[in-house]
Amino acid sequence: MVESKKKRSNYRNQSLANKFFAQKAEIKDAHPHIVEWFDGTNCRATKTDIIENCFKKTSGVWKLDLEKPFFTESKKRCVGSRGAYVSL
Repeated sequence: MVESKKKRSNYRNQSLANKFFAQKAEIKDAHPHIVEWFDGTNCRATKTDIIENCFKKTSGVWKLDLEKPFFTESKKRCVGSRGAYVSL
């Protein structure tokens, strides 16, 4: 059982990945630092973490949730590099 959990953790939730790519423009408009972080990394594990942290499951439905502390550091980097980025 432990081995199967390890195996599963290496795989991306495909339904979340599909939702992420379908809503990527919406995410970029609201929180450009998230998309810049996603596009700026080549690490699959990091991309998977970003995708999984963009959504929260409530009442059996995955909803977009971009205010998690997971994204705080990337927002600081984005603000520092752009200068003109205004926090929402």
